[in-house]
Amino acid sequence: MEIQGYKFSPTLEEIYQEITSTAPSLKLDFETVDEQPVKGRNAIQGVDPEGRRIIRIEKNSLNESVISHELLHCYLDLKGYPKLSTLCVENNIINYFAMRTEESIIHKLICQEQDKRGITRTDDLEYAKSISDDLEWEPMSPEAQIFYSMKILDILIRTSEWKEFYETSLRYRFKNSYQYAERLWDKVMSKDFQTPFETRRAMIRVLKELENIIAENGLEPLNLSMNVATGFIPSARQLDENIFDLFEVYKDFLTDPYTGEKVWVLVSKAEDQASFFVLPGENFEESLTDKTLRELYKEWKVSYTLR
Repeated sequence: MEIQGYKFSPTLEEIYQEITSTAPSLKLDFETVDEQPVKGRNAIQGVDPEGRRIIRIEKNSLNESVISHELLHCYLDLKGYPKLSTLCVENNIINYFAMRTEESIIHKLICQEQDKRGITRTDDLEYAKSISDDLEWEPMSPEAQIFYSMKILDILIRTSEWKEFYETSLRYRFKNSYQYAERLWDKVMSKDFQTPFETRRAMIRVLKELENIIAENGLEPLNLSMNVATGFIPSARQLDENIFDLFEVYKDFLTDPYTGEKVWVLVSKAEDQASFFVLPGENFEESLTDKTLRELYKEWKVSYTLR
C-alpha cells in the first residue's frame, strides 16, 4: 500500500490489514492536500455520501506517525468505540466540547497502541512544542480559558512523557486553563479504560467535570448531560431489559436546529447522561412500553457492542 509514492511500512500494512479484516466491505481511500482547512490539523477523515471513508493528509505529513494515528482512529471506530453527538449547529461551543472530549479520550488509546507497535510519535511531540503558539498569553475570560483547557488536556494525554517541552510554557502562561486541564486529566485517568464501555465512561467523566468547571465560574450552563449523546454499551443482560428500566425518556426536550422538529432524549439512568436523540414517530411512546433494548436496536437497525 502506498499514498502518493509514500510506501507503507510493515507496521502500517499490519494496521491496514486489521482494518480490512474487521470490515471487509469498507471502502477506505486516501487523499493528499497541500493544507487542511482546519489550522493545526495535518490529517482529517470522514465519510462521504457514498459511504467511503476518506483520510485526507497534508503532503508534508506523509509519515508513519500521522498515518498510523489516522488508521487507528478508523480501526477503533470500526471496533465500536463510542462517538459523541450533538444537535447543535457546527460552530456551537457544545459541539467543540463534545469533539474535544471524544478525540482526547480516543487519543489515549491511539498513543498506547502506537507505543505497543513501536511507532515513534513524532507528530505528538511537534504538537506539544507548537500548541502554545496560538496564544501569547492566557485569555482573560473564563469562557476562553475553559475552551483552551481542552487543547491542553489533549497535550497532557498525547505527550505526558515529554513535559519538558511544554509544561513551563503552558503552566505559567495559561495558569487557569492548565489547572482546568489537570482537573480533567485527573478525571480521565482516575480509572483505566481499554474497552468501548470503559472508554464511554471516561468521556462521561470529562463531560461531568466540564459542567462543574463551568458552574464554578458562574457561566451559563451548557447542560452537557442532555446536549451530548454518548450512545449506550449494554451488558448481555441489559439487552433484554425494558427501555424504561434503562433510560429516562424526555419528550420534546430538544429542537433540531435545521428542521425545527422536536427531539426526545433517552438518558441512561446509570450515568445520568444522554444516550440517544430520537425523532419520535406516531405512537412512539406507547411502542416503548413493552420494548426491550434488543428490540429497539433491531428496529433502528443499529449495530452494537457489548460491554
